[in-house]
Amino acid sequence: MRNHNTLFFVIDMKTSTTKQLDFWKSEFGNQYTDRNLYNPDSRIPAFKDMLTGLTIKRILEVGCNMGNNLVTLSKLNNFQLIGIEPNSHAAKKGRLQSNLISIIEGDGFHIPFSNSYFDLVFTVGVLIHIAPQDLPKIIDEMYRTSNRYLLIAEYFSEVDTPIEYRGQKDLLFKRNFKKIFLEVKPGLKCIREGFWGKNDGFDDCHWFLFEKPHNRSNVK
Repeated sequence: MRNHNTLFFVIDMKTSTTKQLDFWKSEFGNQYTDRNLYNPDSRIPAFKDMLTGLTIKRILEVGCNMGNNLVTLSKLNNFQLIGIEPNSHAAKKGRLQSNLISIIEGDGFHIPFSNSYFDLVFTVGVLIHIAPQDLPKIIDEMYRTSNRYLLIAEYFSEVDTPIEYRGQKDLLFKRNFKKIFLEVKPGLKCIREGFWGKNDGFDDCHWFLFEKPHNRSNVK
């Protein structure tokens, strides 16, 4: 069987500190991990449709929690699948559920891989928990480490909307993430987009697939 738990091309590890990261690293994040359980198979059709026709070998999920999305992707193709996760409890649980994925502890502000190492870098329900002033940094890192594609699947709002989350302020922000990505990285092109709801195994999020300019294709 495949086993990608040995990582190569890892650069010096750094960590960040923000109010939001501190919460997700704490018992608050542990409880989120233990509370949000679902069958990874439920998301197979959504990811399969989104990835159709793309040439991808290496994938990174930023903020992968216990790696359920990576487990889903492991059932679609022989990808190299790596996740980066700030919560140690989630990372440990993820390492136990599959030998087809690798999870390292860290955060999206300092992704410990070289430039253009991955074919696809993605988030699902992570950018909504990044403070607006910190979002460009994580976009920079996703862009830097992707050779071709970036995918985001997040709660969406045309107007920036802070939402109280489990009694806490400044932990959830609905935004127009497509617009923000294109403003921060104007060379990107959104080549696919859609909506994943509960029937797709997701919690009502809009997704956007971007392609970097130097590798732009005629994907439709």
